[in-house]
Amino acid sequence: MTRGRGDAGTRRLGDTGNKKTIPHSPFPIPHSPSPITHSPFPIPHSPFPIPHSQFPIPHSPFPNNKQQRTKDKGQRTNNKGQRTKDKGQRTNNKGQTTIFSTKGKVLGTLIMYAHQPTTLKSESLVELATQLAGIAIAHKQAEAALKSLNDDLETKVKERTAALQKSEVRFRSLFEQAAVGVAQVAINGQWLMVNQKLCEIVGYTQQELLQKRGSDLSHPEDWILSLKYRQALLAGEISTYSQQKRYLRRDGSFVWVSITVSLVHYSSEESVVEPYLSVVVEDISDRKETEAALEKRVELEQLITSISTQFINLKSDDIDQGIKATLQQIGEFAEVDCSYVFQIFDDGTQISNIYEWCASGIESQIANLQEMSLEAFPWLRKKLQRFEVVDISQITDLPPTASKEKAYLLQQSTQSLIGVPMVAQSQLLGLVGFNAVKTPKVWTQDTITLLRLVGEIFANALERQEAELEVRESEERFRQLAENIESVFWMTDPEQHNIIYVSPAYETIWGRSCAELYTSPTSFVDAIYPANREEILAALPKQARGEYDEEYRIVGVYGETRWIRDRAFPIYNQAGEVYRIAGIAEDITDRKQADKALRESEERFRAIFEQAAVGIVLSSLSGHILRANQGFCDLLGYTELELLGQTWEEITHPDNIVLDQEYWNQALAGRINTDSLEKRYIRRDGQVQWGHLTISLVHNSEGVAQYFISVVEDVQESKQAEAQLKASLKEKELLLKEIHHRVKNNLLVVSSLLELQTDSTEDLEVIKVLEDSQNRIHSMALIHEKLYRSDNLDQINFGEYLESLLDNLFSSYGYSDDRAIEFELDIEPVLLNIETANPCGLIVNELIANIFKHAFPKGRTNNQLWLELHQSPDKQINLIVRDNGIGFPEDIDFRNTESLGLQLVCTLTEQLEGTIELKRCNGTSFQLTFSELHYRRRLSNCE
Repeated sequence: MTRGRGDAGTRRLGDTGNKKTIPHSPFPIPHSPSPITHSPFPIPHSPFPIPHSQFPIPHSPFPNNKQQRTKDKGQRTNNKGQRTKDKGQRTNNKGQTTIFSTKGKVLGTLIMYAHQPTTLKSESLVELATQLAGIAIAHKQAEAALKSLNDDLETKVKERTAALQKSEVRFRSLFEQAAVGVAQVAINGQWLMVNQKLCEIVGYTQQELLQKRGSDLSHPEDWILSLKYRQALLAGEISTYSQQKRYLRRDGSFVWVSITVSLVHYSSEESVVEPYLSVVVEDISDRKETEAALEKRVELEQLITSISTQFINLKSDDIDQGIKATLQQIGEFAEVDCSYVFQIFDDGTQISNIYEWCASGIESQIANLQEMSLEAFPWLRKKLQRFEVVDISQITDLPPTASKEKAYLLQQSTQSLIGVPMVAQSQLLGLVGFNAVKTPKVWTQDTITLLRLVGEIFANALERQEAELEVRESEERFRQLAENIESVFWMTDPEQHNIIYVSPAYETIWGRSCAELYTSPTSFVDAIYPANREEILAALPKQARGEYDEEYRIVGVYGETRWIRDRAFPIYNQAGEVYRIAGIAEDITDRKQADKALRESEERFRAIFEQAAVGIVLSSLSGHILRANQGFCDLLGYTELELLGQTWEEITHPDNIVLDQEYWNQALAGRINTDSLEKRYIRRDGQVQWGHLTISLVHNSEGVAQYFISVVEDVQESKQAEAQLKASLKEKELLLKEIHHRVKNNLLVVSSLLELQTDSTEDLEVIKVLEDSQNRIHSMALIHEKLYRSDNLDQINFGEYLESLLDNLFSSYGYSDDRAIEFELDIEPVLLNIETANPCGLIVNELIANIFKHAFPKGRTNNQLWLELHQSPDKQINLIVRDNGIGFPEDIDFRNTESLGLQLVCTLTEQLEGTIELKRCNGTSFQLTFSELHYRRRLSNCE
């Protein structure tokens, strides 16, 4: 009954239409004539009615014991109420009760008075009054809660406003101070907001920029792509895009930028802010300049590589044309008006323009720049002597110390100039440089690097050209000397298998052709008189020891007999090893006949003694001079009187005294009678005089030794010629070794440049091509290294070369344990000249490189490679490169393929005039068959 009435009362109160509630509050607030005015939030009507007896009568929410006490108390209250009622009938009706919260907390006491008699039952009256009191208290509590909530909200609104203001300040600071350009752009392209950095990038003020559109600033070529991106962005196909483009600056120049564009819009339907584009602009001019500089650097390296490669095998006669072509290449690359080479002559006192290239429209000046005195240009001369770069970006900026150079260059209409000294072996050869005539030019470090490298190439080429010219001149002098002496000059290898050179006097003395001797080196032995042949053959080994000095007879083609004195001496290389034997064969037939005539007639001897063109001396057994003819006196610068009484030791060079004593002792001992040797005398003026001494011990009819007779021939000139020949031969040998050494070094320089180029790219195909080129260059460089280290400059041991080449290739391709290869080599020590070794080496390089790259996939085991080299008795050479790999593809013809390596193999095989065959059996096998090429002989043949 109580709860039901409470519900009914609640519904009746809830039906009151004019009341406000706090959102989510369970307490309806009756309409008050004095609403809360300080709250900014309207209080909507509460959708929640008062639940069943929110403030129950005292006994309703408690357990039984408490309810019992409440019931007893209520009974007492009722009793008291009854008494009050009875009393109220006399005065006023009065009632009271305790009010509890839903959690049983005492809220207060309700006291009721009735001034008039009432018909309501006391329980209903109490329950109603209790609920009304609870509502009143709840109303007060709601007001307090609402005020507290309102205060909290106001505090949060203030805090939020302050935070938004701080955020706005931070955003504005970030926007204005950003290191990149930032802008808001309307959909139609109108700039809405821009920061200061963007203004700096394009050179406009903010006010000017806000009047622009994106199309006004974009380069026409870039705007087309920007429109496509924008359309895709607005269509929702992309959420953002980035583009590198050019913006037109206020000063008319273009600046490279990288832009990132995003579409910004609000998802709220009530938002009045229209979508716009957020644009971030980064100035990438420096990056573009760096990229352009890098591209220029790559072009520079490629140019240097091309020039170096061109000059490696350039013939001496082609160097002039090669330098001219290179000047045009570097001039066009550097975009200059003129490129040139000056050479310094006459101990650095004169300079001449020896090569020049001029761009179209530029007048040549080479004819006016010949044999100029460096004394006239002291500033330039000083810089060149210190090997400094002459860098003049503006002629008018030259210092006062360069006034002469300034006046001269202005007269030539030169605006900018740069020159780099050409230096070889710490000696100044000249300079290579550029001129700018039309407009001034600022020279970069790359330009200096280009000129420095080209200068080195030119210096080496000119030095090589000069060296080859000196070799030619030396060979010509040697040829003229050898061909004009009466004696036979000859040269052979230590094994005496080949005649390297024989002078034309051979044909005069032997009566046989030089060509026959070249073809058959031992044919000269056939002409030796039979009685002397065995003795001379036995003495030939002494040639390598420098002990060969023999006299023998030869039989001419017409049967005549000639006496020959044949002497030989070894020629040593830098390692102290004998690598050549040279000798002089002298026709001494006349001398032999003279000796015979002297022995036959003393009178005749006397006539000859007095009139002989050679020195003749009679000396005692003790060595004192008894008589000397005029020839001997003239030879040594003494009078006969001054010579008489002197001993041989007093006029003999100290180094030759021992030889004289040995002969003296042996002659007196009867072991020898006559001796012949070349020795040195000391002239009266102290000079050394070479003479050819023939000395004999004269006996009387009883065989008793009487005196010595000596014939001394002046061989000073022949000894000097002989020394010159030795020096010339040594010089030529050194030059040949130096040429091979420099060729090898130049090849390695090219290889190093290719390696640097490999480090500057990540393109695997380019890297592969560069590495293959390096291996090819190494194969050629290895041949020149073998030559200049070899005793024989004519040929190299190709077997040793193949082993070194295989080691280099294995190291280059870096095989590890998971791709191990077992090598089997069957190589003979075949000797090949450079004309044959070079192409053959490249062929082997390509075939083995193909095996390393294609024959053995990763993870494959039992990998084997065979290399065989054999030479048949008919000098035919067989080279086999074989492997047990996956095999050569059946559908590929190695003679008709796009592979550069196999094209090289086929081309070089044709160059060798050989054949190459492919066999596909348990792997791949290439067999190359060829013979050694003979393009030319190293030394001139006699005709």
